[in-house]
Amino acid sequence: MKICLLLIAAGLLICQTVQGGKTFSFEGYRLYRADPFTKEAAAVLRSLHDAYPSEPEPGLGLTFFNYPSHRNVKVDILVPPRLVSAFRKAVAGRPDIQLELLHRNYGRVAAQADRENRQFPRLMKRLRRAVRRSDQLILNHNQYLRYDQLLEAVNTLAQQCNLLRSNTCRQQEIGSAYEGRKLIVLRIEKSQTDKQKRKVWIDGGIHAREWISPATVLYMADVLISKGLNRRMWTPEVVALLDYYDFLMLPLYNPDGYEYSHSHYRFWRKNRQTNGGHPSQSRVCRGVDLNRNYGYKWGGSGSSSDPCQDNYRGTGPFSAMESAAVKRFVEQENSDKKILLFLSYHSYGQYVLMPFGFKRGAYPRPALSAGKMSCVAFFGSREMFATNHRFYIHGTSADVLYEASGGSDDWAHGSLEVPYSLTVELPDDGAYGFLLPPAYIRNVGSEAVRGLLAMLRTIHDLETNTNFYRTRCLAHTAASDY
Repeated sequence: MKICLLLIAAGLLICQTVQGGKTFSFEGYRLYRADPFTKEAAAVLRSLHDAYPSEPEPGLGLTFFNYPSHRNVKVDILVPPRLVSAFRKAVAGRPDIQLELLHRNYGRVAAQADRENRQFPRLMKRLRRAVRRSDQLILNHNQYLRYDQLLEAVNTLAQQCNLLRSNTCRQQEIGSAYEGRKLIVLRIEKSQTDKQKRKVWIDGGIHAREWISPATVLYMADVLISKGLNRRMWTPEVVALLDYYDFLMLPLYNPDGYEYSHSHYRFWRKNRQTNGGHPSQSRVCRGVDLNRNYGYKWGGSGSSSDPCQDNYRGTGPFSAMESAAVKRFVEQENSDKKILLFLSYHSYGQYVLMPFGFKRGAYPRPALSAGKMSCVAFFGSREMFATNHRFYIHGTSADVLYEASGGSDDWAHGSLEVPYSLTVELPDDGAYGFLLPPAYIRNVGSEAVRGLLAMLRTIHDLETNTNFYRTRCLAHTAASDY
C-alpha cells in the first residue's frame, strides 16, 4: 500500500495529455530495467503495472515493455519525468530488485529512431549506386512502412509472384479492423489443385509497437517468392518448401494500432476499438490486446479486465473484430486439418515459445506432442543463433517468460489441434527494444527465414521418420521432461 501511495502522490502533480494529430514526445522519460530476485519482488512490479497504466494519460502511468510475471525475468519500464522520484523510492530501495537505468532521456532515443527510419532509405539508395544488391529481392526492406505502404508492398509481391509463375499468389481480404483498415492475407500456393498439401500460417504485427514483426513477415514472403520461384535465384530448400506447403501470411494483424503507433503514440500495443472505463474509475480507454482475446483459456492469468491496461482481454473471447476475422479464416482453412504449423512473430526478447502460456507447468498432451514441439523450437532457435549469433530461449511462455492466457498459439493448438504452434519473439534482447533500427530488418529477416527452414525441416523429419524423435530430439532437448 505504501508503494501505491507514493505513486499516487506523484501522479496528482501530472496533467499531461496526448495532443490529437501530434506524435507524443517522450522527452525526459527514463527507461529502467528491473530484475526481481524473489516472488515478492515480482509481485511488487505487478502491482505497479496494474495500478498505473499508461492509458489514457501517458504521463500519469508507467509503460511496461513486458509483463512482470516471475522472479529473475527482467522487466523494462518507461517512467515519466514526474514519477521518477516516486518510482525509485518504491523500487530502488528493495534488496530483491536490481534496478538499472538504461536511458536517462528516452525522448532523444525515440526521436533518433524516427529520424533513422525516415533517412535510412535515402542512405541505402546512395549505397546501392556503388554496391550491387546481392540478394536481388523484390522489395528493398530498408524502412518500417506505414499501413498504406505495407499494403502496396504486399500487392507488389503478389504481382511479381504471378509474373514468375502464374496463379501462384493471391491476396485475400479476411476482414477489417475497428477503424476500417483491411486485414490482407497473402496466399502463396504453387499448386492450388493439390488438396493434400499441408498449410503454414504466419502472422505479424498483432501488437502495434512491434514494428520489426510485420517487416520480418514481409521479408519472409519476399524470400519465399524470390528464391522459390525466380530461376535466377532458386534456393533448393526454399523451392522444396513451396512444393510441400501452402503459405498463408498475414503481415499486419493490427493495422489500426500499428498506424496509431506511427502517427501518435510510439509504444501503443492494442487495437483501437473504443471501450468503457474501468468500473471503479472515470477513465475511458481504447483498445483490446488481440493476443489476450482468443478463446482457449480466455480470461486467466496474464490478462486484465481493465480496459486501460495494455493486456486488456476484451469483453469476451474474440470480441475484437481483428481476432474474430482471423478465427473465421483460420478455422475455415483448417476444416480439413491441413494446417501443420501456426507461427506468430512478435518482438522483442529472442524467444521461441510453445504452448501453453496460460499457466506454468501446463504442456500439450500427450507428452510426445509437447516433446515434438519442443524439438521444433530447439532446432529453430539453434539455426537462428547460427545465423547472427543471437541466442534464443525456447520453452513455454508461462515457464520462461510470463503467463499469458487467451493467446493465439494456445488457441491454435488447444482448440484447433494444429500439431505445431509457436510464437517467435524477434530481436533484440533490449539494447534497442521496440526501437530496433531499420538497418536490422534484413538481418533479422534472414535469421527468421533460416529459423523457418529449420522448423519445417524438423517437422518433416518428425512426420516421416519414426526414429527421428528418439535419435535426434531426445539427444538435444529436454523434451523427455514434459
